[in-house]
Amino acid sequence: MDEFLLFSLGTGAAMMLVLNAITEIDSWRKRRHMKRVQRVKRELAETQRNLEALALQHQAWLNAQAHEARKALIVESFIASRDPQDTAVSRGRTR
Repeated sequence: MDEFLLFSLGTGAAMMLVLNAITEIDSWRKRRHMKRVQRVKRELAETQRNLEALALQHQAWLNAQAHEARKALIVESFIASRDPQDTAVSRGRTR
């Protein structure tokens, strides 16, 4: 009877240690998972900020290119309107 009691107590203590270890391992895995999720969220937020900044830079560059193209068209149009050699009327031809 004493052997059965000692065996039962020993088994109970071993089971408690195993359950405690399993609980700690599960908590560790959950903490690790949450850290990974937070890291990925931080990286995504940083990537989004970088992409937004890049998009704004590209937009500014495209706006500058469009402005320069408009200026060039205006200058070309002004020069063409001042040059009588390129007009059909100045050559004596009418459409």
